[in-house]
Amino acid sequence: MLSRFTVSLVINVLLQTPIMMWYYALYMDGKQYTLAMVVPGMIKNIFMFPIESVLLALFLGVMLPITNRLGLTYSVGHSKEALKFNKKQIVTLAVLFALGCGCVAGYLGYYYENNSLTKNYSAEQVVEKNQEMYGIISERTRGNKPCVAIIEYAKKPFLSKEVTYTVAYYAITPADGSAAEDFDQTQLWSLKKTPAAKNENLTRLGTAVIVCNDSSGEVLQYTYTPGA
Repeated sequence: MLSRFTVSLVINVLLQTPIMMWYYALYMDGKQYTLAMVVPGMIKNIFMFPIESVLLALFLGVMLPITNRLGLTYSVGHSKEALKFNKKQIVTLAVLFALGCGCVAGYLGYYYENNSLTKNYSAEQVVEKNQEMYGIISERTRGNKPCVAIIEYAKKPFLSKEVTYTVAYYAITPADGSAAEDFDQTQLWSLKKTPAAKNENLTRLGTAVIVCNDSSGEVLQYTYTPGA
């Protein structure tokens, strides 16, 4: 158990932190890597050690008799006793196991609450989801201007069946003065939050907050704020 804790501490904290600081400095255009970004993950990884220890002990307890029988390993008397736990160790391991499970569950809740699903969208999914949100907004919003919808944030709480989308609604206003109807929208649908906000061919009309069922896509709640 101590060895698993040491591995978790060394790899997930002492080694990972400087490597990620170097990675951000080199590849993330000056974005700083701060401990606040990874502390929840560090805590989760460190407290994984009792879970890993229990699983490892169970695995060895099952596999060693089999490998002994096959002649692949050999265990003398004291080695057979080494994998057995006394009552105090069992209680300690059970408490740490529960703590580890709690930390993992807490981390998953934190992660899903504070990270947008859009981070994991493929290029095709970005286009598909933006067009899906456009269909929802255009059905409920009056106006004849060519528009696009860009998902800025998509939150799905841990174990929840509902996804909350924050969507920016833009009118297409070509910077070169050409007609919006003739403007090629292909690249606009693939935009995410920041590129869309900086795009000179788009003018923001408002923001929609849309709650959908993750499985059926049914709209459960809809609010639209003009000009926001």
